[in-house]
Amino acid sequence: MTNDNNQPSPLRGKQLAELYFTRSSPESTLWLCKCGKRRTQNGTGYTNLTSHIEREHPEYLTYDATAPISEQNLFMPLFSRNVRNVYGWLTWITSSLLPFNFCENEMARRYSNLGPISNKTLMKWMHQMCRWLEAKLKKTLPESFACVFDAWTCGSTHYVAVFASFPSDSLRGYEKVLLALSPMNDEDSLSAAAFLDFFDFVLDVYGKQVALIGDNCASNRAFTRLAGIPMVGCASHRFNLFVGDVLADYEDLLCAVHAIMKKLSNIIPAAKLRRMTPLSPLPFPSTDVEHVRAAVLCDEMGDDRPPSQCAASKL
Repeated sequence: MTNDNNQPSPLRGKQLAELYFTRSSPESTLWLCKCGKRRTQNGTGYTNLTSHIEREHPEYLTYDATAPISEQNLFMPLFSRNVRNVYGWLTWITSSLLPFNFCENEMARRYSNLGPISNKTLMKWMHQMCRWLEAKLKKTLPESFACVFDAWTCGSTHYVAVFASFPSDSLRGYEKVLLALSPMNDEDSLSAAAFLDFFDFVLDVYGKQVALIGDNCASNRAFTRLAGIPMVGCASHRFNLFVGDVLADYEDLLCAVHAIMKKLSNIIPAAKLRRMTPLSPLPFPSTDVEHVRAAVLCDEMGDDRPPSQCAASKL
């Protein structure tokens, strides 16, 4: 039954209390809420119980006393309003890559159904969540596992990502979990010794590794020698080295392609290019030369002929 405005008939009294609370024992006056809070029933009424529900579980207003309640709605009472509020801000900020002080943004608070929370409180819960996750990973990881790592520079900060990989009974045969994603401990040095210190810091609470998987660069090889750990080279990096050897004779053509991309990046040539194609020029830095070589190699292998001087001139 609903009212004239098609609004649900809210639950009341005993029906509402028994949806959220369970009596601790027969004939007992102590009741336990699904969120973990304990309340005492005063006499035969349920006011003390329903007042907690009205304060901590406002979603009860959406339940219809005459209609069945979905499993998703029944799941909500397991957590208090404060827990759901913190979870909502953490999920919103981390999933959308927003700054941590976004929770203090006036517009975000105005147009969100989440309760206000300070940046200090948010960071407190975030650090607690990290400690809980570290403890969970420590129990999940086997005694020995492989570390997959890579590093890159964004702006003026150098970041390192470290994954743990180990065999499992899953369909793919292994599991991979992220252990760290942060700048180096000592940003003044990117040497092999600095990488070793970083790994010692990351793996201090997790255990020991038996192998490392990363790029075959000089610093990574020196790092594995210092650590005394075997290294499984990156297959894509080895392929890039192979492509570089194969396309050594096409170096002039690659330089010409790079020069054209730089030219087409200027304002007037770029405007003319947009009239012909939706594609945009993409000049490649020195670190991406291997990727461009691989693309040219695949194109040439499909044609099965080396580029002619005439074709190079047209490019």
